Amino acid sequence: MKKLITVLFLAFLCSMSNAQKTDQTEKIAQIIATTKNINAANAASEKEYAKGAIKYIAEEIDWQALYGSEQWSDIISSWVYLQTSVIMDFYYFKNDFKSIDSKIKDPVQYADFVGKLAYFLTQQNKKDYINFFAPLVRASGKINKYDGILASYIKGTPGTYAPDLIIKDQNKTTVLKSKELANGDYTKTLLIFYASGCAHCEILFQKLPSHLDNIKAKGVRIISLSADQEEKVFKEKAKTFLWKDVFCDYEGIKGTNFQNYGIIGTPTIFIVDHDGKIILRTSSLDEVLKKIN
Repeated sequence: MKKLITVLFLAFLCSMSNAQKTDQTEKIAQIIATTKNINAANAASEKEYAKGAIKYIAEEIDWQALYGSEQWSDIISSWVYLQTSVIMDFYYFKNDFKSIDSKIKDPVQYADFVGKLAYFLTQQNKKDYINFFAPLVRASGKINKYDGILASYIKGTPGTYAPDLIIKDQNKTTVLKSKELANGDYTKTLLIFYASGCAHCEILFQKLPSHLDNIKAKGVRIISLSADQEEKVFKEKAKTFLWKDVFCDYEGIKGTNFQNYGIIGTPTIFIVDHDGKIILRTSSLDEVLKKIN
């Protein structure tokens, strides 16, 4: 923790003008003093410290000045650590991200920032957080090319080829290739990622049956993939569906298919064309019906 505080202190200093240093150094000193009194067993105090530190990182640091310094990578790494290991709140992290996002205007700096964010999240085995930020990164308009680590932000987006589905059934694993999902009389595939008991999923499944004849008439194959982690819960729900392709690997939202498609919430619905390309990603049945028709 002491090394982390040193990194934060240096990063704050390098981001300040001489005129700002006195006042802001006092604020930093308060954070450091609080941190010295934190006992690892005192989770409440640790969280309070983390909130103060990351608030300072997001709201006070001059990210333009920080870029290119030796502390650039360290401060991003420290920020990610505090968010994922102490705060552990997607929405708190999201608000912080938005604050920093608004401050980094230069596309090169921004690409480096979100690239390092993805790298450190991957390093800490927090890939599900990447899925959470992906829509925000894509909506920023600051990334011109999604290659390397940045490719993790475009999983399951319209215009890209759908990942193959990995179907696990006891000790057997089958791969359903996205280019072969709409075979035979099918022209498109409707992929529904859901969770039993999810309120919005329940609304979707209440509305869907009245549209099934129309969907099938359009040559659309329905495949649903569950985030359930208990076999009994999955099977109870699955038996109410009026289509046969219902799968679950009991790994929840961290399962292979959910990760490959960048799912951060349910329901998430995809329409995949005959060649395996995603043409729609949504949570709205109305959008699905509009696209199909």
